[in-house]
Order: sequence, then C-alpha cells, then structure tokens
Amino acid sequence: MIKSFAKQLIQELNLPESRYDSICKFLETVSYYKLLPYIEFIKNNQNIENDFKLNIKGYKDLWDGVTELYRYNIKLSIAVYPYIYVLETALKNKINNYLCEKLDKNWYTNQDLYNNASKNTREYLSDFNNKYLKEAKNPENGDFLENYTMFGYWTATLKVPNLWDSKNIKLKQIFINGSIKDLISVPTREVYDKLVSINDLRNNISHHNQIILKEISSRTKHKYKLWDIYQNINWILEHLGCENIDWVIGDLSCNLNENCTKRTFETLYKEFEFIHK
Repeated sequence: MIKSFAKQLIQELNLPESRYDSICKFLETVSYYKLLPYIEFIKNNQNIENDFKLNIKGYKDLWDGVTELYRYNIKLSIAVYPYIYVLETALKNKINNYLCEKLDKNWYTNQDLYNNASKNTREYLSDFNNKYLKEAKNPENGDFLENYTMFGYWTATLKVPNLWDSKNIKLKQIFINGSIKDLISVPTREVYDKLVSINDLRNNISHHNQIILKEISSRTKHKYKLWDIYQNINWILEHLGCENIDWVIGDLSCNLNENCTKRTFETLYKEFEFIHK
C-alpha cells in the first residue's frame, strides 16, 4: 500500500522520482488518508506554490507543501488548546460555584432541576449524574467537578431553562457583557452555539483530526471554521469576566521552544494566512 501511494503521489503532484524513498518513509508513520485533505487542497490550488516557497524554509516541491500543512495543523492544535483548557476550567468552576451558592454542594443530585429541559437534555444530564452517583465510592462535589464531568456536560447544563433564567437561579448572570461591572446577560442561544463550536474543536484536537481548511462545527445555525472558533473562545472568556488570559497561558503557546516569544496562536495562524482565504 505505501509503495503504491508513493507512486500515486509522485504522479498527482508532478514530483521527481528521487522523492520516492522519502515519501515512503513518511507514509510509514503518517497514513496517506491523514494527508489526503492537504493533498486535495494542493491539487486544487497549485497556484499557491509560490506562497509555499516564501513560507517554507528549504522548500523543494509540492510534497513539502503537503507535509508542512500536516505539521501546521499540529502546531495550530497545540497553540489553541491552552485557551480551550482555560475556558473549560473557568466555565465549569463558575457554573459549579454559582449552583453551590444558590443550592448546595450536592446540587447535581437534584433531578428536579432538569424538569423543564428538552427530553434529550434532561435524559443526558440525569443519566450522567446518576451514573456518577452509582459508580463513585464517595460522591463529592470536587471529585464530580474535576474528575468526572466534561465540556459537553456544562454546555448542556446551560440549556436548562430552570438553571439559565428562573426566579431563584439565573446562570445567565455568570456571563457579563464586556465588563465585570456590567451584569447585562447575553442570549442563551448565542452562548450555546459558541460553546458547541468550541467543544467540536476540542474533540477534533483530542482525536488528532484536521482543523484547518474545513468547517469544524456545523451543528448550530452557524458554520464555524478555526478562526471563527478562536474568536468564540475569546468572546466566552471575555463574557465570563476572565482577564489576563495571556498571563494565564504564559509560554504554553510557544510549542516547547524556550527562545520563542511570539509563537502565539494568532501569529502561527497568520504565518500561513494565504491558505485560510
């Protein structure tokens, strides 16, 4: 299979025969199908070859373009993930702290909280909580929060009308409108759509999937690409009142390069901005 794919690539990308061995070695580690989105992109956009020459050190031919796009996808995944990590941590802590204050630390044992949620949301949250209570030897709020819940759980929690905006419980108040002093709530649908897109990006990264050159999230009325979801992350963090995110992130976006000072997600994204157009 590897040899046949290597021969196919040489023909499709008009590569010299001398590239055969290096292509075979690369395909021993990375499957042809993992590279296929980048191969198809280059085949359909060969007019960008000059842009590759300007942006890839030591560029030889379109095979270098394919492998660089594969690596670039990994770099962007690494660079954006810390922001998702901080957002997920902030979101679950703010929701949990609010519900602990309004109810008690065992709020997740109260199934009545979900009475007016949609059937799917109600069943998902109830089953999730019941499974934890059944499996945990010593159910405890901190264990539930840090070791059991996931991004999708907290996103679904915000869909429950009783929790989002009722007489006594108003989770919408954890979302502010631009300033900590300004407690104007934001629409639940807008918050939910953005969180769904962020969760989709998180799942794609966790499964080592492609996040460039494609729509990542289309489960809502919006169709989000990578840059759109990055903007959604910043929007949610801002409305959660999270300040100094760059200080929290620190040098995590430098991809383990100790001399790096500017390898943030935004600078990495703009390095190959010509492919995102």
